[in-house]
Amino acid sequence: ARLRYWRDPAPGLWETVAAGLDDEHEVASASVEVLVGGGTAAAPCADRLLRHIERSGGAAVAGDAALALRALVGMGDDRAADWYAARLGSLWSFWLDTPAPLPSRWAPRLLPVFRRRLADRGRH
Repeated sequence: ARLRYWRDPAPGLWETVAAGLDDEHEVASASVEVLVGGGTAAAPCADRLLRHIERSGGAAVAGDAALALRALVGMGDDRAADWYAARLGSLWSFWLDTPAPLPSRWAPRLLPVFRRRLADRGRH
């Protein structure tokens, strides 16, 4: 779990951590936590992380998928924008937690969802 604190770990170590995503729940959760701290250095593991989100029920479901989505955002992976929009439009939006500002290039995908959420809140 200390891998996320290393400045420049060997790429093979990231693959070992990502392999844990296919393991039992506790190991997969620990792997996601390490990948969250990896930022762009863990970007080669993005495909495996996306598969983990899909297996976890998608980004609109709370749990491991929320943390995996946070890892993808930290990696700067543009595929996270659609998952982020799905979560933003869901009841689980309170689980959104990003390690860094979202890229401005995601605005066309996220602003319509955000506007709908604000409009829905304004009616209550």
